[in-house]
Amino acid sequence: MSFPWRAVLFDLNGVLVDDEPLHCEMYQRALREMGITMTRREYYEKYLGFDDRGAFRAVLRDRGRRVSPARVEGLVARKAVLYAGAIRGRLRLFPGARGLVERCARRYRVAVVTGALRAEAEMLLRRGGMRPHAQVLVAAEDVRRGKPDPAGYRKALRLLNRRGGSIRAGECLVVEDSPAGIEAAHGAGMRVLGVAHTYPARELEGADWIAAGLRGLRVENLR
Repeated sequence: MSFPWRAVLFDLNGVLVDDEPLHCEMYQRALREMGITMTRREYYEKYLGFDDRGAFRAVLRDRGRRVSPARVEGLVARKAVLYAGAIRGRLRLFPGARGLVERCARRYRVAVVTGALRAEAEMLLRRGGMRPHAQVLVAAEDVRRGKPDPAGYRKALRLLNRRGGSIRAGECLVVEDSPAGIEAAHGAGMRVLGVAHTYPARELEGADWIAAGLRGLRVENLR
């Protein structure tokens, strides 16, 4: 039997949009302006999965730097400027991403839950042709704590239900690419499909299902 999904909730960066390497580069540039270096390996092993504020807080703490709201917000704002300039002409969707979102929207309620800033997320979804299919978007500004905290997924479910219906957490499928995202979704009581875009499948074993990619994926066939 197929699971009775009533909603599918997508992470954005690393699931639908192939821009994690670009985010890493922009983190590195923003930090370098403060005299802080961060390797690509450090980003993928320690900081990917955080929202921008959480990542910068963690990097500053790890480097023994003072962590103040003003300093963190300054880094977030600087990275946003760098990212907006870099993404022009470089937007890449993962193969099958748009088609999967469109198919899910015809059958289920669809939400996007991301650690990206709202302006970035709106731009990526619009340019990728997916914004009309997402009934709810929860971005970094909408929660006090980002992934692996489950607040974003819990908020998305509340917002979906405000638009009608009484969807339960167990009727939601989350599509994620990182251990932090998987932890957040499970913390909200949801099932998770891990997609091995960013991490190898062996590092996503906490997910309920694992797929190599999105092309040809049918979430209704998960058993």
